Amino acid sequence: RLVSQKGIDLLIQAYAQLPEPLREMWPLLIAGDGPERASLETLASSLLPRGQVRFMGFQRNPQVLYHRDAVFVLSSRFEGMPNSLLEAMGSGLAVIVSDASPGPLEVVVHGKSGWVVPSEQVTLLADAMQAIAENSALRRRLGDAAAEFMDAYSWDALDPIWSEILCFKKPG
Repeated sequence: RLVSQKGIDLLIQAYAQLPEPLREMWPLLIAGDGPERASLETLASSLLPRGQVRFMGFQRNPQVLYHRDAVFVLSSRFEGMPNSLLEAMGSGLAVIVSDASPGPLEVVVHGKSGWVVPSEQVTLLADAMQAIAENSALRRRLGDAAAEFMDAYSWDALDPIWSEILCFKKPG
């Protein structure tokens, strides 16, 4: 959803601080729709050349946007436990989240399963985006750790545990 809570304005401002060659290689894709779309498009066009920020609108299947070499950024001002973050991690993407709310911090451990930046700190968000975009080994390591973390909570991993706890095992 394109609403103030999601901090997309912060993301666009951070993206605008990235070096031009990096922005040319890494367009910013923004999925979703909402009441702030027009103002966010205006912000993007005021800060960046045309085409560097692409507003994708509502996506029924956002996983098609999750490419192995991409970086997922959650710049929210506050958040519960966003499905988009879990989907991105499960897809093996390196993720960057703000420390604005405890939900994302339950699954993203700074430097291990993703990168955590202070909320509303645009320059630090830009620094994190640049560091991860420019370092494929770091991006791969964070993405692999994110996917491994999510695999530990998959149904295949949890079903035997829950079955035993709930005594669904056949006797004898």
